Amino acid sequence: MTGRTERIAALAICMIGLALRTVQIDYNFDIDELFSARIAAQPFGGMIRQSLMDHPHPPLHNLLLFSWVRAFEVGEISVRSFSVLCSAAFLVVTHLLLRRLMPPGPALGALALVAVSPFFVYYGQQARPYSLIALLSAANLLALLRLLDAPAVRGRVVVWSVTCAVLAWAQYIAALTVAAEIAILLLVLPRREKVLVVVGGVLAVATVLPWLITAMGSHILHGTDPLPHIDWIKQPTPQELVWFYAGIFGDVPGIRSRWLLLPLAALGVAYYATAIRRGLSPPAFALTGIGVGVPLVVFALSAYGPKSVWAERQFMGPALAFVALVGLWAANCPRWLGRVALVGALAWLTAAVPSAFPMYTKPPWRAVAEYLDVEYPNRPVLAAEDWVADPLGYYRKAGEVVRVQDRPSGPAILLCRPGRDEGLARNSTPLRDWSWRRTRPPNDNASLRLYEVAR
Repeated sequence: MTGRTERIAALAICMIGLALRTVQIDYNFDIDELFSARIAAQPFGGMIRQSLMDHPHPPLHNLLLFSWVRAFEVGEISVRSFSVLCSAAFLVVTHLLLRRLMPPGPALGALALVAVSPFFVYYGQQARPYSLIALLSAANLLALLRLLDAPAVRGRVVVWSVTCAVLAWAQYIAALTVAAEIAILLLVLPRREKVLVVVGGVLAVATVLPWLITAMGSHILHGTDPLPHIDWIKQPTPQELVWFYAGIFGDVPGIRSRWLLLPLAALGVAYYATAIRRGLSPPAFALTGIGVGVPLVVFALSAYGPKSVWAERQFMGPALAFVALVGLWAANCPRWLGRVALVGALAWLTAAVPSAFPMYTKPPWRAVAEYLDVEYPNRPVLAAEDWVADPLGYYRKAGEVVRVQDRPSGPAILLCRPGRDEGLARNSTPLRDWSWRRTRPPNDNASLRLYEVAR
């Protein structure tokens, strides 16, 4: 394959990935996206204050989105366009990363997996920090591989340290990624380079400490929980750890994801069985440590520690490292088998990617609000949780949305997820249901029910 042909193919793949990330870009916000949009729309001082109260996340995304909406507007298309732009850059950097690991053919195949992956497509559009985190994770991995190639070049240590710092300002869990990278570098670098790497990595992560202390210092000082915002996150099970890797490839209607994971696992076992005998290369060692080691550490901390922080969307870097590993496994097996593996995985992703589109992942708040405005104008809607109240209140035009504890006298209707009605639905008449989800039966997290509430 010539260099020109490779560049054209890579550009075509990136354009396909970009097109997938713009599908239904004007669909209504969900509650998390609405949170980001509202923070970015505030004056600078208010944005900083709200960002300090958003304990689970450092402020980099809010700062960048604040600047973005000053140039454009606060709407679904404009706010999500920032995430799509980050995702486009992410695909370009990912190709550069993959080309350092494998020949053009497998690199393009792995790039296609990232471009079409429901996991990366969904978070590539969502108006939250995750598209930015994916971009910074790819840049950080690329800087790490360049450092492994030439550890004596001090400029590469500096670049890697800078990417570590910027990534830490995008997500706190990046500290684990940087720690894994430091451990890998200590194992493979010459002795004279180790001190510089440790100092650079530690100082990079330490840059976010002043912000973290300002945001959560009082809670830590008084022994209170600094992260009550994530109490909804339950302790993960081993099945959820496996589902993280399956979720990168998504669900195909009528087929269990394990049928894809099994052949991929077989490729991995064959690769490591051969690589261990001849010595695992530093890049493969690094990708394994990040793609497998970091999720395992977070899983252990969440399953056996005092508080769960397990959320698949925080693992943009490990997910990228895992897909790169799949490409590496395919590149190191017989050519025909590698092509079959990558083409089969791509076919699976093509069938699964519609499940990442907004109509299958987000409640239809705009449609619900329009229905209520037409059928029940000026009738108050009761909501049992902010998950319903905030986005419905944002889109409704002809009536108010109130929490159930503030229930007014007179007739009212209740909108809730089934089973989350605080008991009000027991004496109420169901009026209508809305559901979304392409590959799973509707459940409490993928359906809404409207009730006529008895006085």
